[in-house]
Amino acid sequence: MIANIRDLRSDVRTAFSNAVNYEIISPEEYYLVKEKTDSLSKHNIKKLKIAHVHSDNISEIDSDSKTDDYDNALVKFLVEMDEKLDRILSMLSINEPQQKTLTPELLLNQGRGNNISASGISIFTPKPATNGHIIHMNINVCKFPKVQIDAYGLIVRVTSIQENNIQMYNLGIKFIDLDEKNREKIVAYVFSKQREALRSGDIHINQHTRNS
Repeated sequence: MIANIRDLRSDVRTAFSNAVNYEIISPEEYYLVKEKTDSLSKHNIKKLKIAHVHSDNISEIDSDSKTDDYDNALVKFLVEMDEKLDRILSMLSINEPQQKTLTPELLLNQGRGNNISASGISIFTPKPATNGHIIHMNINVCKFPKVQIDAYGLIVRVTSIQENNIQMYNLGIKFIDLDEKNREKIVAYVFSKQREALRSGDIHINQHTRNS
């Protein structure tokens, strides 16, 4: 019952026009990051549990699960920061003439949101993409209070469109391995927009977003 409610909440979508920075990555890159994150998480959880066993403070043992959750978030944050620093250093090491030879996949691209739910997101971008590719995104969920999430997704739809005589692409993206904390951030944002729409009488919120 609880799982069904959570699924329904994840499927509620709202209009979304904030910036989305992204890059297309290979499956190998994605699984490498995932393996690295999982490995670090397990290693740190094991260290924490050993520390708890040897601790004389009973309250530390009782709060084991809370500390594990915090440690998981810290590990994920450090891995993501490591990736971003690698990209920055790589870009700084490239001189001006070489930049012309870079492919779009090696640079962060910026798209604009179309709509969002906790199960996926739709964005507009001038860069073409291909179904089945994995996309790494930094999403500005809310400007105030500032809420950003780092997420991975699978491109499940690509539609070519013309916007003000400019070739654009609408990407339908399904989130993969979105953690519960980020999922709840999106759900909170979507329902806040839903409440605003209900108050203003301007209701344009859909509820069928399996493929964004």
